[in-house]
Amino acid sequence: LCSGCLRTIDEIVAWGRMDEPAKRQVWACIVQRVALRAA
Repeated sequence: LCSGCLRTIDEIVAWGRMDEPAKRQVWACIVQRVALRAA
């Protein structure tokens, strides 16, 4: 997990090939990760 962008290595590697719905799903995961960090 990148401590800066909170994406996994797999998400970072695949980002350039992802369509918009997949990117939105990653963003949803990032929001959850931010919330978990704040808890």
